[in-house]
Amino acid sequence: MNSFIALIVLAMSFGSTFSEFGSTSGEAKAASSEIKSASSETGSTPGNASVPTSDSNNHPSSENAAPAEVTLIDFSNTEPAFWQILNDNVMGGVSRSAMEMHADGFAVFRGMVSLRNNGGFASMRTQARNPADLSGFEGITVRVLGDGKTYSLRLKTVKNGRVTWYAYESRFSTTPGVWETHTLPFSDFRAVYRGSYLRENPPLNTDALIELGFMIKDGQEGPFQLGIRTVSVYW
Repeated sequence: MNSFIALIVLAMSFGSTFSEFGSTSGEAKAASSEIKSASSETGSTPGNASVPTSDSNNHPSSENAAPAEVTLIDFSNTEPAFWQILNDNVMGGVSRSAMEMHADGFAVFRGMVSLRNNGGFASMRTQARNPADLSGFEGITVRVLGDGKTYSLRLKTVKNGRVTWYAYESRFSTTPGVWETHTLPFSDFRAVYRGSYLRENPPLNTDALIELGFMIKDGQEGPFQLGIRTVSVYW
């Protein structure tokens, strides 16, 4: 399947539409052309916390500038119903979290991480109806409003006809009250299962992405709040 068409399918599966994916048909065609060229060359509101309501004046720093990209998920047009909350309750923990929509068009992933009962994580995730081929891209960027804590972007893929029992993750640290764009190359994602990295670290097969999510863990006890504007892929 053509990479760009697969991305459209994935975006629709995540609750977005083609109009969010590219603002004009011309941009879509240009992006598709560049992807093909690259392939051929390489074979409720957030509580009482004070948060900005717009990130128009908060651009990425020069060392964190995002390359050319295509929006995969635009949270201004994504319903919470498309996202599943999965916390440490599945193993006896008592952490809690929720995903809510802010009036200014971004999602808020918030909650409380508890280390009781050997717990310590909270996550939100979504799964597409069909896997998407992202092999024409170099990685993922996320536009987020942080709280000073570290989060993981987690992916699952289809391998040998099945969704992998392990996930792939890449971590990013946030700055309290500041909108930032984090660039996460696919090469930095590592295979992880139940909090431990797999020794053999099977490579991420970017031609069959099926699940994407955000997680907070690593003993970061207490309240957390992450604003999420967009998830994009870049080349």
